[in-house]
Amino acid sequence: MVKYLIKDIADGVKLLRLDDDRTRYFEAAWHIPEGVTYNSYLIETSEGLILIDTWKGQYSELFMKAIKEVANASKIKYVIINHAEPDHTGSLPALLREANDAKVAVNVAGVKILKAKYDIKNEIISVEGTKEINLLGEDFIFIHVPWVHWPETMLLYQKRTKILYTCDVFGSFSIPTGYRADLHDSFYLKSAEKYLITVMGYYRKYVLNAIEKVKSMNLEILKIAPSHGGIWDKNAEEPMRLFEKKGPEENQRRIK
Repeated sequence: MVKYLIKDIADGVKLLRLDDDRTRYFEAAWHIPEGVTYNSYLIETSEGLILIDTWKGQYSELFMKAIKEVANASKIKYVIINHAEPDHTGSLPALLREANDAKVAVNVAGVKILKAKYDIKNEIISVEGTKEINLLGEDFIFIHVPWVHWPETMLLYQKRTKILYTCDVFGSFSIPTGYRADLHDSFYLKSAEKYLITVMGYYRKYVLNAIEKVKSMNLEILKIAPSHGGIWDKNAEEPMRLFEKKGPEENQRRIK
């Protein structure tokens, strides 16, 4: 049964998660009987709301229902798109129909992608490279990490909460019982390794480049919040270590 979860994960930050147990083949390629989640994040400020990513388009109605359960969609002033793939942007048109004044922030390489996919009338903010931007009193660092796994992919660091929002990278298949990534749950870790190989394995070199870039920035990271699977909470370095120490060949042997 498809359902959604809303959870406070930090002061002023809500996880909006869709649990999809219907999709049998992720991106029509990889069999996922364990299911998958789509995670979006809503940030409340004194000046309005900021949304990070959305859900798959077929769940737009549920997405809007979840939004309205906790907020007035018209108060969303910015939508940050870390990755333009449809499972993270499919609900964007439904949202923008109600968030009329919202501005969409995306890496410069993602502007054409979004315009090609959707008829967006809202203002689009083109973010080039890696830079710090203040939105509604919140300081963010937009970190461009190309080919993880499209050319426009970004990571987003929220300075106040010390959360790194990573979209696809450091995600996982499966539908966690709670909202956290559980290091003691062997099924979850196996699902994370499977995701690492299938979705990210071909792009491992670029993910390692992204990890090196993040580490070079000396950011204090308390949580890693991906767009699939659980949030790496209190063990934020673990998904980086998982990818660094396990190459696709080793993992492929383990999950067979």
